Amino acid sequence: LQVLQALIDSLMVLLVYRITVQLYQRPRAALLTAAAYAVFLPIAVVARIPHLDIWAVCFTIGIVAAWTESLHSRRPWRWLMLAGILTGVGVQFRPGVLLIPPLLALALLRRGSVRRTLLAGAVPLAVAALLMVPWTVRNANTFHQFIPTRIGIGQNLWEGLGEVHNNFGAVLDDQVTLRQVHRVRPGLQYGTPAYDAYLQHKALTAIRRHPGVMLRAVGRRVLVTTVDLHTLGGPLGVVEPLLFVLAVLTAVLTRRRYGRSHLLLAAVPVATILPYLL
Repeated sequence: LQVLQALIDSLMVLLVYRITVQLYQRPRAALLTAAAYAVFLPIAVVARIPHLDIWAVCFTIGIVAAWTESLHSRRPWRWLMLAGILTGVGVQFRPGVLLIPPLLALALLRRGSVRRTLLAGAVPLAVAALLMVPWTVRNANTFHQFIPTRIGIGQNLWEGLGEVHNNFGAVLDDQVTLRQVHRVRPGLQYGTPAYDAYLQHKALTAIRRHPGVMLRAVGRRVLVTTVDLHTLGGPLGVVEPLLFVLAVLTAVLTRRRYGRSHLLLAAVPVATILPYLL
């Protein structure tokens, strides 16, 4: 699995190159972008871990690549349908990829008609929805509930509050959380919808009573995903915040010439990061 993940992630360099060409029409800039991805060590660290995280990254890049191909294609439907297929499969790794096509389409509104914008967002979502039907049916048969993707939001929400100091017991630890649940509800099985629903109710109650904890947690995540120098520790800790600062400065300095392309590109981190800040 490690070899497969490394191979697929290496191939993403080609898609990163193509996305840049389609958005900016600058082959030299595309080469620099692809080269930056090729040596971007934080992604390499994730790629060697046998886990679903790197798959979510690759599907995100694939969705964006297919969608941007539709911008200059004589047959955009094919590329939008491919984007929908990748979204429908990628949602199994990260449900948040469902936000990518509609946000890209929304960013397109400045350069196209309303009809084109609606189609650019609706076609991928429709195809993705069809691919999600078997999974939804499986969940209904297994759990007797309507669960279109996968569970875990409640547990993530509760344990995420444990990223900062709090006085209501939230801890960023699966085992500690399991013991907390079983002290109150010993019959709840880990990883079930009932378990997740209980933690979601517990988290929402805590947020209503202690909104400051949620604000501090979100603030911390904003720093970690932008300019925090201690994300990975050591020399690698400088790479991500440096790239973020360079990206923001470049976007500001070139906004007049490439503002529309920047807006499309900015839709991707909004879709993939913003939900997890909350």
